Amino acid sequence: MVEILRVLGKIVSKISVAFSFSSKQQEKVTDKASVNVTVNNFANKNSLEIGQVLFLNKLENVYTEDVIEKLAVKVIYTNGMVASEIPLEFIVENAYGPVIRNTNSQGIAYFENIKFKEEGRYKFCIKYGKEYNYNEIVEVKLNKICLKFLEQPLSINSKEVLNRILLKANYLSGTKAEKLLVCIGLNMENVSFSGINEKITDENGVVFFDNLSLIKTGVYKLKATCKGEYVYSEPFHVYPPGINMNFESCRAGSKEETEAFLTALLEKQSQGDIIKYNGEEF
Repeated sequence: MVEILRVLGKIVSKISVAFSFSSKQQEKVTDKASVNVTVNNFANKNSLEIGQVLFLNKLENVYTEDVIEKLAVKVIYTNGMVASEIPLEFIVENAYGPVIRNTNSQGIAYFENIKFKEEGRYKFCIKYGKEYNYNEIVEVKLNKICLKFLEQPLSINSKEVLNRILLKANYLSGTKAEKLLVCIGLNMENVSFSGINEKITDENGVVFFDNLSLIKTGVYKLKATCKGEYVYSEPFHVYPPGINMNFESCRAGSKEETEAFLTALLEKQSQGDIIKYNGEEF
């Protein structure tokens, strides 16, 4: 009886070992199958074809000197899925490229700080591997400077300083024209004036001149120039050193007022000066 129990024990032990080994073998097969599925899924994803490339920014009204801070491009497979984690090659003929960016989990890639120095028609290219090449033509317009006098010059006597002259510069696109050189001149040649006539616009595109003066009398316009563009001010007078007669102490229309005016007129006009009387010049 003891012998029979010993034999049965050995049989049970062998069966347990066999079962344990079989389970381990089964686990290894399962792991291998899982790896195969992952590899196949990766292969399927990369075998998908690009169906659509969408520019999420509006590529219209693009101007020189303006910066496109972020150009967003979305890529979609032909089956409608977003094309995430794929490398895109970005090129702009005769301007940029190549720049490579990977799409994110939403299938979007960003290309930063794009700026054009010259106007023209440019071809935007998006490439994916050797199979896909997307092109779009974009027209870039010349971004001219627009100047405006915010404060016009007032008439002065010779050698007096003009009032504060204020100008603002904008690009045609509406962007503020900061850190640009603005020069002030006259609409007449061979007329000299003193003071600083060149200044740089601030962060708002504003510049002012406050120490300009002229010696030669006449009627003038200021000419402001920036990057080849210019604008004229309203006309203003530069008078000879005149006299502002104070007739307030005299009764209007009285003999005293008339005599005072005629006396001043005779004395000052003989010297080439101007008499200003009640807003009129004589």
